[in-house]
Amino acid sequence: MAMAKWGQILIDSGHESDAKTTIWPLIKFDLEWVTENWDSTGCDLWEEVRSDDFFFNRMAFIYCLNAAADFADQIGESLGASYRSVADDVRAVITKHWNGNYLYESENRPDDGATIHAITTFSLDLYTPDSEEAAATIRYLVKAFCNEYPINQEDNDAGDPGILIGRYPNDSYAGGNPWQLLTAILAECFYAGATITRKKMETRGNYQLSSTENAQWMALLNLDAGATASDLAAAQVSAGDAVLTRMHNHIKADG
Repeated sequence: MAMAKWGQILIDSGHESDAKTTIWPLIKFDLEWVTENWDSTGCDLWEEVRSDDFFFNRMAFIYCLNAAADFADQIGESLGASYRSVADDVRAVITKHWNGNYLYESENRPDDGATIHAITTFSLDLYTPDSEEAAATIRYLVKAFCNEYPINQEDNDAGDPGILIGRYPNDSYAGGNPWQLLTAILAECFYAGATITRKKMETRGNYQLSSTENAQWMALLNLDAGATASDLAAAQVSAGDAVLTRMHNHIKADG
């Protein structure tokens, strides 16, 4: 993903030759492994458990294969169609990670903040940050981490907004605390959802939310019947602000 984007920057700045001769061989080398081994057993994001079916990894594969395909097309290489075909194969099996209640990471570690990371960073048109699956997953994991960390319970009792999340419930690494980067990416997910909601409003206007199509977002953000897209976007932004505010309250003394 990073190399394809850097290659695009080189092209846009007039260095197409460097993009072709330096960047493309690196992308091709990496994706030779991915296209042959995407369903092989490997490590999770935290390098702690092994599986051949991590949600985070597969979302990353789909995103990167499509990004590389676009780059290949732009520089006249022929592998774009092959990369998209493999991305479609991964996409066909990743849908089973939706269990009807939330998106799970793997069978041996279903509840994991890595799923929110994947939704925020790698979604194209699947499990986007504004999707019902995203809202349901956030709702489920927020409850889990609220119960997990006394620091969240203390802040809730004090009336402070937001939530701090970590890697997964019962994490014992370094005492099993909330993680700043994952908490920040939860806020980013809310902001990304708001951006998409506002984009929809450009064509649909300030539409009224549906109790079926928007049920998870309405439940997550406590939106009443009759709420509109504008209400949803505002609530998504407020939720992101609340998450960052809680995190900042606990780290601001560190400078």
